Amino acid sequence: MVKLFFLLCLTLNLWGAISPDVVDAIVLFDQEKLVVSLTTQQEAQEALPNGKTLVMLASYKGNNEALKYLLSLGGDVNAQDSEGRTALMLAIWNDFKDIIHTLLEHGASVHLKAYDGTTALKLAKLKNDKKLMDDLTSRGAKEE
Repeated sequence: MVKLFFLLCLTLNLWGAISPDVVDAIVLFDQEKLVVSLTTQQEAQEALPNGKTLVMLASYKGNNEALKYLLSLGGDVNAQDSEGRTALMLAIWNDFKDIIHTLLEHGASVHLKAYDGTTALKLAKLKNDKKLMDDLTSRGAKEE
């Protein structure tokens, strides 16, 4: 499965120049490997060439342990990729409730918009997730 993910990432260039060791560590949450791969706080925060971050990767893959670890290193919960998407949007799209909760508890903004106008609330509405829509609205998200 991991090898298939690597091939997909390389084929689609989803994560740009990210090290396969880091991807492997996040997907499987091998903290020791992740610690060795990320030697500084700055590396946990840096965006890849396409604007994706390691926080986004952990959110996209649904790995809450890796996400919490990256956030503890100072990973940016509100970073936007080259299309304006956030980790919260990726987690909502993939229905990862625990990831959504972690991101919101760590200050993920419900106000950010992707460049096409997509918001976390619009995605929750598209997914027909009333509970999440209510949660986002209670945190200040507004329909436009």
